[in-house]
Amino acid sequence: MDIYVYKNGHEQGPYALHEVERRLDTGYYDGEELAWRIGFQTWENIKRVTTPSPSKTKSRVVRVFVSSTFNDMHQERDLLARSIFPELTRRCAERHLELIDIDLRWGITEEDTKHNHTAQLCLEAVGEGRPYFIGLLGERYGEKAQIDQELLEQYPWLKNHGTKSLTELEIRHGVLNNVSEA
Repeated sequence: MDIYVYKNGHEQGPYALHEVERRLDTGYYDGEELAWRIGFQTWENIKRVTTPSPSKTKSRVVRVFVSSTFNDMHQERDLLARSIFPELTRRCAERHLELIDIDLRWGITEEDTKHNHTAQLCLEAVGEGRPYFIGLLGERYGEKAQIDQELLEQYPWLKNHGTKSLTELEIRHGVLNNVSEA
């Protein structure tokens, strides 16, 4: 989409949306400039011009689950959170997609662990992210998952995998049990 910007008495452009957003992010544009693009009758505030009309675009959500044992891969997860996901979020936004990364390092409480809810929460989160799954594997296998009857009823395939680690169960649920979706 070509966007024209009116700044300091001069018309600038055309620019692609990501160029205008970058200039807003860096402070080159302060957000008070006027802008125009096809579909607008008059020059409007730059923020209005760069925001897609909800009636013309349907926002879709992409959830990506990140799996590893809780005791390793911290640097790799931090790199994803600090560098990779922000860039993917920006690229998704250009395509009217919302990226949500699911990293349960911050989502499992001591209370959840105490009441054996960890496996339930992890498998639900994997399901929310499916088919988007990132498995980070290192030297650790992970702790054996605590599987109760309620969890077996919800996920019958678990009865064949009761001695597996939580990380392996996440991988099975996210990818291996659903190869057609991968």
